[in-house]
Amino acid sequence: MYIKYRHSICYKVSESELYRMKELDVFFEHHGITQPCIPIEMYDKWTSLRDGERPVTVCRRQAIIWGLEQYMSVAGYQDIYTGEDDKRCFESDYIPYIFTRAEIKRIFSELDGCCLETPSFLNHSFRLIVSLCYCCGLRKSEAVSLKIKDVDFQTGKINILNSKRDVSSRP
Repeated sequence: MYIKYRHSICYKVSESELYRMKELDVFFEHHGITQPCIPIEMYDKWTSLRDGERPVTVCRRQAIIWGLEQYMSVAGYQDIYTGEDDKRCFESDYIPYIFTRAEIKRIFSELDGCCLETPSFLNHSFRLIVSLCYCCGLRKSEAVSLKIKDVDFQTGKINILNSKRDVSSRP
């Protein structure tokens, strides 16, 4: 029912998500859970770090069970632990690098210089892709896959297809 629900709200369910859902189903069956419930003990066992695993694997299991928990809570099932106080997945020592205004200005000056000094299709295309990524927040794959029909020059909107997690949007 959860998969049908995800499809009904236009979410794709990837093969890896289906694999995790099947793994969760077998896990519950193995632990004697036959009724639609997610007790805290099962949540803790399912999301615990196992031997030889990286923390990202726990995060993937958390994502699957969180989606199922939300669906079951909204559907009115009882004894559903939501894991809302579980913050393990968000602990990271990653610090993003943010360019200064001067660095951004220098990047675009270099791109402009290349296009003026040696004008070519490749130089202009590269400058355009960098501009789209920076100014519109596109990923490289999204910018490269754009077609002219995806751009509405009247409204200034771009239709992004095949974006991350297959969620189309209009920036």
